[in-house]
Amino acid sequence: MTKPAWRRRYDETNPRVTIRLTASLKKILDELRKDSALSYADLIKRGLETTGDEMTAYQRGWSEAEELYAIRVPCSRCGVGVIMEPGSKMHKVALNLLKDWQHTKCPKKPD
Repeated sequence: MTKPAWRRRYDETNPRVTIRLTASLKKILDELRKDSALSYADLIKRGLETTGDEMTAYQRGWSEAEELYAIRVPCSRCGVGVIMEPGSKMHKVALNLLKDWQHTKCPKKPD
């Protein structure tokens, strides 16, 4: 039996997704649904939006920290800045070059 046109259009714009959950996860999801009065789809949407917001905040924080603390040196070929990554060959060379540097006046060592 073929589906009516309205049903085919509905199924095309609202596809089904089938998943398997553990019994404990299903119980948690059902409790969330009951307490929030949200549908399963709305709960999933809210979770995805939260994840997106958290990722955006993480990326913004990472960019700000990189701007403040990253050590950039010009590329010896093109002059465009290169970030010195910890543990990289550049980092090891820089540490080796700086191994004999000293404080003007060494701070007092803690007891």
